[in-house]
Amino acid sequence: RPLDVIRHFTPNWFAATNWVSGILPTSLLDATIPAGTPYAPVIGSGSANCRDLVIASGASLTLGNATLNAARDVHMNGLLRMTDGNALLVAATNFYWHAGSTADASSPWPRVDIYGILSLDAGTDANLTPFHFRFKGSSPGYIRSCDADCVLGWVENIKDTATYLGLSAISVEPCRINYLYNNSGHTFKTFSSQEIQIGAYYLGTGGRLQLDSGTLAFTDA
Repeated sequence: RPLDVIRHFTPNWFAATNWVSGILPTSLLDATIPAGTPYAPVIGSGSANCRDLVIASGASLTLGNATLNAARDVHMNGLLRMTDGNALLVAATNFYWHAGSTADASSPWPRVDIYGILSLDAGTDANLTPFHFRFKGSSPGYIRSCDADCVLGWVENIKDTATYLGLSAISVEPCRINYLYNNSGHTFKTFSSQEIQIGAYYLGTGGRLQLDSGTLAFTDA
């Protein structure tokens, strides 16, 4: 069942009175952040949990030296702000950057861990070049590239060696990555005719890059 931030009190995520139900989100409860509240939620330190995380258009969430674990999906329609290089947002299944979503990282390489799909929807305005995306888990993971100008900063494939990270066949735009790390027996596949464009660096010592379709291009992005 969803929980909405109540429309007064403080920006403190951990204050139960800031939630409509009076209960902190858990791995069994969704957290929905609506627009129009006087305070946007902040997780400055510690570890927080929820089931699905939904940031509405016009709303924001700030993550400092802290961890937020979403037991299922993250739906970003508003602003994700990560202010510390040790910030960590975990999507145990999928992470969707929807149209109009934005992102800000004031310290380099805050981490986003994804166990399923990273979807870059058409119209996302998120600047993802300062972010470190780590793909984990024992099931296949995919990048869906559907936005014309979105660029991923650092993508690290640390999926279990029996599975892979792939560029989804649903992609309709090139997949732009500045730094792609694919080491130690890990596999990156492409199922799309779209290009994988490496802007700065590919590190693949001991890794496998499988191009069944599409191309790999090194650019100056």
